Amino acid sequence: MAFPGLGEPFPEREKDILDLARRLIEAMERDPETFRDAPYTADQLRVALEQARRATAAADAADEVWRESIRKKDQTLQELKAGLIRGPWTIEVTVRGRPEKLSGIGWGGNEATDRVPPGAVRDFALGSARDGSVELQWRPP
Repeated sequence: MAFPGLGEPFPEREKDILDLARRLIEAMERDPETFRDAPYTADQLRVALEQARRATAAADAADEVWRESIRKKDQTLQELKAGLIRGPWTIEVTVRGRPEKLSGIGWGGNEATDRVPPGAVRDFALGSARDGSVELQWRPP
């Protein structure tokens, strides 16, 4: 890649910008006369390049910490959700017929938990079986 300026676009990617700075430092040290009117010295540019490299490394490390934090948050939230799904339903069964006991946590209970289970079906029979399915017949309790 030639130096930008003579019809070439200035680099946009971090890697290309850092590479351009490195190459410009090398060129300034090889041929100081050509770069005598530059607005900065090779040493000043080297300091700026090193600061950019350190800031990039710090940002990359922070990104990794952030990604790990999000993964851990998602995992613990899933574990909490799994525990919560089992908890209220179990308690709901325990307080069957008294949903007001759950009102303190904003859980009014499921209407089905307040009902008496149905009795056994009557006249249960196998209707027909074909193609991996069966038809069952019965009369309600």
